[in-house]
Amino acid sequence: FVDDERVEIDLLADRLERIAADAGEKAVVEIVAADDVPMEQVHAVHRALVAAGLSRVRYDGPHRQAIPLVLPPPAAAERIESLPAKLVIDVLIGGDGRVSVDGETVEMERFVSIVEGRLVGEGSGSVVRLRSAPDAPKGAFQDVLEALNEAGANRVFVDFLETPGD
Repeated sequence: FVDDERVEIDLLADRLERIAADAGEKAVVEIVAADDVPMEQVHAVHRALVAAGLSRVRYDGPHRQAIPLVLPPPAAAERIESLPAKLVIDVLIGGDGRVSVDGETVEMERFVSIVEGRLVGEGSGSVVRLRSAPDAPKGAFQDVLEALNEAGANRVFVDFLETPGD
């Protein structure tokens, strides 16, 4: 739905381009979805937004704070790849909602302290590359965004262009 009107996914980019033309690139798009919506659907919306020139989003949902985010342009992936490994914190949300940091599965109770630890010292200025399996629930994604915010991660790259494991 866009402005309470149902829009098929293949027509979404055109509709969003019209909105971008009217509202400008500073427009903020609120993404509202149930917690169990698979991330492949959310990422399809991400791709359509970026194609339309809309990169400012806010995720909203039941019982959560709204999380603002700027979706990265496709060229940002190359910049992330060129960074030294110690400056990239890889976070992956699996299809079961479990989270791993740099390949190690962690409990959400420890997630904030692990990320905080990586952001100090040599990790100062690190970028978090956040990926999710296509079947990962949107609720887990939003939980991770909130935890990253709590940890002080202000450079978060949401990698919605490729599927983990590709």
